[in-house]
Amino acid sequence: VSSATRATLNSQYAASLRNINQCPTGMCITPSVESTLLWDAVLFVHKGYYQDSVLKFTVTFPKNYRERLSTVRFLTDISIPWSNPGLELTELMRVSRPKEHQIHHVLHFVKSMFKEPTLEGTIPSSFAM
Repeated sequence: VSSATRATLNSQYAASLRNINQCPTGMCITPSVESTLLWDAVLFVHKGYYQDSVLKFTVTFPKNYRERLSTVRFLTDISIPWSNPGLELTELMRVSRPKEHQIHHVLHFVKSMFKEPTLEGTIPSSFAM
């Protein structure tokens, strides 16, 4: 891992995620002890179709982070319309700007994917509650 990537990740964790206004509510995230490029996270869903769900996931940063976005992989077995084993955020985010998006942008995007307005057009009517 380059020193620039390591410094960027440390800076984003310290400045963004420890700031209560940056980290999404209901979400906890911490760098893994295994690697600087792997972070462990949990999302506690309070409303909507997935209410009371506890969703564990990892965020993996590429070695050329800031050139490419991170990958989110859900560890919790969930059935979601847009799920695949290693969710590539660049495929889902309508406008992907790796050099501008920081980790808190990605986390807010992940949380928004479980909100009812986002899911309304993707959940079959037989599944909707």
